[in-house]
Amino acid sequence: MKKFKYLLLIMIFYLVGCHKNSFNREEFIEMGTFNGYIVKANMKGYEEYEYIKEVYYAINRENAYDIQFLELENIEYAKRFFLLNANDIKENMTDRDYLKSMSLSNYEVYHVENETEYLLVLRSNNNIIYIKAPINYINEIEEFLHDLDLDC
Repeated sequence: MKKFKYLLLIMIFYLVGCHKNSFNREEFIEMGTFNGYIVKANMKGYEEYEYIKEVYYAINRENAYDIQFLELENIEYAKRFFLLNANDIKENMTDRDYLKSMSLSNYEVYHVENETEYLLVLRSNNNIIYIKAPINYINEIEEFLHDLDLDC
């Protein structure tokens, strides 16, 4: 009986942790604005992809980088989009780069930092966050991600 309670407790923590890593368009817009980003909807560059429903950009104050939010038609498209972008990031990695990756059924993250860039692709269900930014903005980016409960 103790083993069952222990297993149940682990499952509860797992499910709560997975739920915490979800985000949606409204939260992205709200936290982007709260963190001082200019948030705009813009499909430019994605018009030919019918499976991409919405694209939002959170543009930092100095216009040095943006954080992209994409809502895809379904989870399968989001998984493929995530894998494609994670593979692009992997191709440019070196042995000295910081790497963090995690994969669960509803949540995946691939995060690389090097001397010059902060790269991240994150999937939660059918939503994607993509970041390619100068490394000197790491604190600003991580504060925004923390406010979304996406500590990467």
